[in-house]
Amino acid sequence: ALAILLGPLQFVSYFRKHPRLRLIHRWSGRLYCVCGMLSSVFGLWFIALKKSLVGGINMTISFSLAGITIGALSFKAWQTARAAK
Repeated sequence: ALAILLGPLQFVSYFRKHPRLRLIHRWSGRLYCVCGMLSSVFGLWFIALKKSLVGGINMTISFSLAGITIGALSFKAWQTARAAK
């Protein structure tokens, strides 16, 4: 839920360009990436422990792919932000 709340802040140009608010942009971005990677890891762990979700194999596969995608894109966002410095 925290990642969903912080995500839109990353696209507000006022937070990126204003000197005093740039720190909020950077820390919320870090928190967003960490939340995305952690939710991906723990979500996949939960799916692995359950073997099959309530919706059957289709739900298990789609949630697994969503978890992998969220984790990979959060990691890539972290790498891109680190390279921009």
